[in-house]
This record gives sequence, structure tokens and C-alpha cells, in this order.
Amino acid sequence: MNIEDVLKFIIKNKYAIALGVVGVVLINTGLFYIIFKVLFVVMLLMLGVYVDKNVDKIKELIKKVRKEK
Repeated sequence: MNIEDVLKFIIKNKYAIALGVVGVVLINTGLFYIIFKVLFVVMLLMLGVYVDKNVDKIKELIKKVRKEK
């Protein structure tokens, strides 16, 4: 492998390399866990919003299930 091949590889895969570097930096600084926690909270909030919007549907489903038993 000469320098040209290395440069071509870097240019072709610049996003993968950038993400790898960002990942290493995040893991080494402990930011990875903070971001993971934030993402988890956001997911829970999204789930809560979904449940709020579909509360009536969910109640109807529960009633149907109880009737079928």
C-alpha cells in the first residue's frame, strides 16, 4: 500500500472514518453514556406522546380483550 492508496481509501470512506473517530472520542470522554441517556429519555418521551395520542384506541383494545375472555 502506498500513500495514494491510503488517500483514496480516506477520501472514499471519510464519513466512516469520521464516525469512528467521533465514537472513540465520545467513549473516551464518557460523553457516549450521556448521549445514550439523552436518546433513551427522548425515546421514552416519544412513547409517552404516542400513548397520549392513542389512549382511546388502547382502552378499546383492553375492553375487547376483557370481553373475549
